[in-house]
Amino acid sequence: MDVLPSQRQPPSSSKTSSLGINRDQQVEKLLKEVKQLKQKVDILDKENIALKKSIYDLSARYAASISQGGIPYKTGPFVIGNEVSPTGKEMISKVVQEASGDMEPFQSIYPHDTRDGKPFQLRYELKGHLGAVYTVEFSPNGALLASGSFDKTVRIWDTASAQKETYCLKGHTLNISDVAWTPDSSMVDTRLEGSALVIRNDAMVNTLYASRDGIHVITGDAQGVLKVWDIRSKQCISNRQNDHTQMPITHISIGRRSTDASRRAINDYDEPRYMAVNSYDNLLRVYDRGMDPPKSELRLVHSLKGFKNKNWPIKSSFYCGSGYNSSILSKHSVANDYGDIDIATTPADYLLDPQELKEEKSVLLATGSADPYAYLYNVGEDSAELMQRLEGHTDRVYAVNFHPTEPILASCSADFTVKVWGPSLNRGKKKTIN
Repeated sequence: MDVLPSQRQPPSSSKTSSLGINRDQQVEKLLKEVKQLKQKVDILDKENIALKKSIYDLSARYAASISQGGIPYKTGPFVIGNEVSPTGKEMISKVVQEASGDMEPFQSIYPHDTRDGKPFQLRYELKGHLGAVYTVEFSPNGALLASGSFDKTVRIWDTASAQKETYCLKGHTLNISDVAWTPDSSMVDTRLEGSALVIRNDAMVNTLYASRDGIHVITGDAQGVLKVWDIRSKQCISNRQNDHTQMPITHISIGRRSTDASRRAINDYDEPRYMAVNSYDNLLRVYDRGMDPPKSELRLVHSLKGFKNKNWPIKSSFYCGSGYNSSILSKHSVANDYGDIDIATTPADYLLDPQELKEEKSVLLATGSADPYAYLYNVGEDSAELMQRLEGHTDRVYAVNFHPTEPILASCSADFTVKVWGPSLNRGKKKTIN
């Protein structure tokens, strides 16, 4: 017999109540878990904010702890190594003492460095930046040093006397990747907005050099091509592939023909002979620019190895002055210094005097590196050698720059510091270029 719907028995009330209780308990449990997760997220957010705010301070403290603890550097790219410099307070006190006359100018504050026979040693350290330092540049008169950093500031340092920060230029909204002085050393440019000459290139231009004639510009681009431009016509007048792999060029460095003040005043428009090119292939190429640079053809004379710059924008710098070269002898005689050039038929303006020959036969070339070192090369016309690995930074060295008239080198690093190097007081025997 069928049962009518109205006659069917309702579900058990006990079962209904138990299901409701279980559901409520599950919801309550989920709500508690969500609340706990939100609390954990809030805590992590606060910790993340605190970490972001203190990252520069922690990095600085870490660098200081390295200088005290001496953590050894391990082989491999981008690994933090040991630093030989003292802490900031000790450095400042010694710099002040030196500036007051108690120490001989540029005297080494690391006595052990003068006994190891190395050509260059660390003179002093400049601290103040709150981020990686990407660029460093001496003023033309050599009295000031400018540095640009990830912290969006340009800092001006007095290197002639007190060796301390004199100005901190703020206002940029992005990191500072390059700086340049005016010829009279009165101000520093940081790529400010304004009128500009626009030249179209088929690849991103990573670096450029303006010739002293005010007419030509040399560029290095992301396709590994060196180009010479005539700014009057805005046309490329010559180009050369730096390497067949087309690795991007990161920096062009030009060596001075002479650094003697009296001769430099006469030869302000005399183009330097050597050009160094950094690129993303762990090679530093040195070109001879010929008799009429930048219009003459480039000749590759050296491909220097030993440092690391793959995938990092590393910069290099030349020093061609007699202040250091007086201790480096060349075996080449004056009769052989012109190679295949016929001296009898060559115009006198194209021939270098013996003093210039001596300087150009032995120039110093420094480069930064993706490891925590700067590298110093002794470059001659027929040979080149790695002179020294400059140890002291604790992170990659982005750029180096030589003083315009003295064998003094500044290096800047991702460790937030600028270091200044100079010839060791006891250099030992003179080096000879073969």
